[in-house]
Amino acid sequence: MIKTITGAVRNASLQMKMFSLTAAVVVAVAACSFAWMQSALSGSLSLQVESRARALATYVASRSIDPLLTNNIYTLNALVDDTVKNNEDVKYLFIVGENGEVIVSSEKALAVSDELLAANASVAEDGLYRESSKALETDAGRIMDNAAPVFKEGGAEVRVGMGYESVGSFMTDVSSQLLVIVGLVLAVAMAVSYAIVKVTLRPVKDLVGLTERVSEGELGERANEYNHDEIGRLAESFNRMLDDLQMAEAERNDYVGELADKERILGLLLQKVINAQEDERKRIARELHDETSHSLTAMLIELQELRRGSLTADQEGHAVALKSLIDQALKDINQLAWNLRPSVLDKFGLQVSLERYVEEIEAHHSFSVDLVVQGDAASLPPDVEITIYRLVQEAVTNVVKYAHARELGIMLVVNAAFVSVVVEDDGVGFDVGAVTRLRPGEHLGLLGMDERVSILGGTLDIESSVGGGTTIIAKVPLRDKGASDET
Repeated sequence: MIKTITGAVRNASLQMKMFSLTAAVVVAVAACSFAWMQSALSGSLSLQVESRARALATYVASRSIDPLLTNNIYTLNALVDDTVKNNEDVKYLFIVGENGEVIVSSEKALAVSDELLAANASVAEDGLYRESSKALETDAGRIMDNAAPVFKEGGAEVRVGMGYESVGSFMTDVSSQLLVIVGLVLAVAMAVSYAIVKVTLRPVKDLVGLTERVSEGELGERANEYNHDEIGRLAESFNRMLDDLQMAEAERNDYVGELADKERILGLLLQKVINAQEDERKRIARELHDETSHSLTAMLIELQELRRGSLTADQEGHAVALKSLIDQALKDINQLAWNLRPSVLDKFGLQVSLERYVEEIEAHHSFSVDLVVQGDAASLPPDVEITIYRLVQEAVTNVVKYAHARELGIMLVVNAAFVSVVVEDDGVGFDVGAVTRLRPGEHLGLLGMDERVSILGGTLDIESSVGGGTTIIAKVPLRDKGASDET
């Protein structure tokens, strides 16, 4: 329960907290004021009852002197009856003689009890008697009993008992009226306090809304001008902070723009380097094929002519060994030329090049390769073709060197918007995070694949885990043919 209340208080708004605190103070002050007014009024009315009882007893005592001296009981009864009749709060009134006997009483049918007679009496001081007042708790409620001597020297006395019913009735009426007044004052105070709290916290709410808008990137917003109090100084400090943030944001944007320009220039330079590299590979591959291969072929022809003549057995053995060396050199040169730049890529396109490459891989390695091509691969731009081919080539090279795989899958998907390639193996895999944290020089193959794809605006994703194989996914957007030609 306490945790629930504490949580509700913590989650309440500042306006609600301040209003609740103000309302609690106002209610407490109103309740204390109401209780104090009731207590003060009750005490004042009680004093009035005591004063009325004393005055009434003194009045009856002064009027009883002559009838007592003349023993005029009738007059005394009339005096008692008239007094009780004219004062509704009087519960009893009787006159006690010198010997303590009741001479006349307002209670005609009932005798005055000895307990009541002994409950109060006039007080003697220096030989003279004065009145005495006592509050008596009776079955009929609280009664203010007053004893007034008829004669200063003592003897007869008048006893008057006055109840508090009129005080209680008056207190009830007054309390109801006070409660209404206090309620109205409390309502007005609550309304005023709510208005004051709302007006006081309006700048705070404005600042909260401003911080939310600033967090969404609206750094051009500013706090309103307020009074030069704590909230006003807070708003000024917030505006200065926003000015600094806006300047820092502008500088950051300029810096980011410069970096973007440099990155774009770097991409163009890298593209030119890659293009130059591919052109140089193509030139070297052509020279190896056209010149070196032709020279070795000419050597084979000359060697064949030489063998037609008369050779000794030893010379024939050397000729056979030389022919074998030339055949191996031709095969190596052709393989080297193919690795540098497969001529079939320029003649027949990416799909045929990948098929020939897969055949070469299966011929020289123990794992099987599954190639799947979906879409029209013949319509790809040259830069996209060579990028996809080099990516597959690098991925397969990594599989051959490190994966120890039994199966390798290559999937090429071409549509109107993009071309994607997936290379997946069931090898030993690796920790991608650990590899990417290495220095760039320690994972040039992966870095080169990513650079080639990013130059064309594509993305490269590598998914791998130790013992779970590796999947490389590249996705390159396709530009229209006009844009490709201009490039």
